[in-house]
Amino acid sequence: AATGAAAEFAEGEPTEPDQAALDAAVAALPADELSAAMRELLQPALDAIAGQASLDGVREALLDAYPRMPVDRLERLLHQAFFVADVWGAANADQP
Repeated sequence: AATGAAAEFAEGEPTEPDQAALDAAVAALPADELSAAMRELLQPALDAIAGQASLDGVREALLDAYPRMPVDRLERLLHQAFFVADVWGAANADQP
């Protein structure tokens, strides 16, 4: 059985307040928007490999599909998440 800090880690408790706030911010990201952005991003790759019969064909199809993969929407969501993390870190850097 784990004891002390190891037990807290194994149990998942207690969480540092800063980490809990970041976890809550990540959980608050709009799952439907994130899912749609990922689906939109990956669809050209999925379409490209659907008809391939060999690994070489898959590789070539993915290389061809990459320029058509829209990253703008996912990039915006990631920027929002990183911004929240940066602001939280800066605001709480001096706290013990």
